[in-house]
Amino acid sequence: MKRAIIFGASRGGLNALKHFKKSYEIIGFCDNDEKKVGQTMCGLEIFSPEQLLTKRYEIILISSMYKWEIRSQLLLLRIPSHKIEMVEDNIISAEIFAAYWIAVLVFYGVPASLAILAIYYFL
Repeated sequence: MKRAIIFGASRGGLNALKHFKKSYEIIGFCDNDEKKVGQTMCGLEIFSPEQLLTKRYEIILISSMYKWEIRSQLLLLRIPSHKIEMVEDNIISAEIFAAYWIAVLVFYGVPASLAILAIYYFL
């Protein structure tokens, strides 16, 4: 299993962790917020971008609404582009994705309680 670091120690990072934990060995989070660096989230350490240069990983999963800026930042740190992957918005914002599909199902006549169960089953 590939070793990965999730860039974004916030709600988007938590959603990415939930989504990717079976596909990757998540070894930590990374964040630009100095107050978060050195802390843990879900039992995983939060690193600064500069600390990435000393870590062993195969991929960085960017799970932030600032993904293009973060990608540029990582490239400036000389992290190879093939080690950078931007997480899709529907994974970062799973709640928005779920609310949209619940509304669609209800619109087409599915009872709300059943629509909610169906969507959260697949998340």
